[in-house]
Amino acid sequence: MATADVAQALAAIAEQAESPASYERRTLACLQSRIEFDVGFFVRSSAVGPGPLDVDGETLEATRRAFPAYGREMLPVVREASRHGVAVDQEVLGTAALHKSRVYRDFMAPQRGRCTLIAPLALHGRTLGMLVLGRRQAGFRRSAQTELRALLPTLRLCDAVHAATALMAGLSSREQEVLQYLCLGYTNAEIARACGTSINTVRNQLQSVYRRLGATTRAEAVALALGGAP
Repeated sequence: MATADVAQALAAIAEQAESPASYERRTLACLQSRIEFDVGFFVRSSAVGPGPLDVDGETLEATRRAFPAYGREMLPVVREASRHGVAVDQEVLGTAALHKSRVYRDFMAPQRGRCTLIAPLALHGRTLGMLVLGRRQAGFRRSAQTELRALLPTLRLCDAVHAATALMAGLSSREQEVLQYLCLGYTNAEIARACGTSINTVRNQLQSVYRRLGATTRAEAVALALGGAP
């Protein structure tokens, strides 16, 4: 499968996936068509299921939750990935330093891991998450790193699309309708006329939308609805 075909497949997954866990499992499976890895997961603030690989879900979930705590020792890797799109921990830290790290001791060694490829997923200056791919064999080839780097723009947009879809799914049908009018630039009075309700009702519905989306302003709500990141 060519890179362009993988990008199209990733976009279709983002549009069709029914849940965050389904989106992430299918995305990881799609990436395996071009990149060799044994363990894969997304680091996020909310819980997700395991990747489609042979690590038990409890272990993988524990590592995903603990990953931010490894921040200090992994910071050079994350910085390198932020500069260049992707980074391999073994290449940045060196084998000796990697083997002394908590993430190696807690997760990689028990899973016979050798190295990890990290790719931050950021859009409009906001980090949406981090893609983490691990190998039990030799390091990631340059071609694999180049491939993932080429797919990053699509992965970032897919993450934003899926995040926006998930946000909308948490709203009632009327809240979705009100938010859609908000995205079109309607005022509260115009939304009330379009929905056949009062301005006070629209104001209350928007306050509910803001709470559900974690937004504090109209602009933030629109940005979250359109791209998943204000």
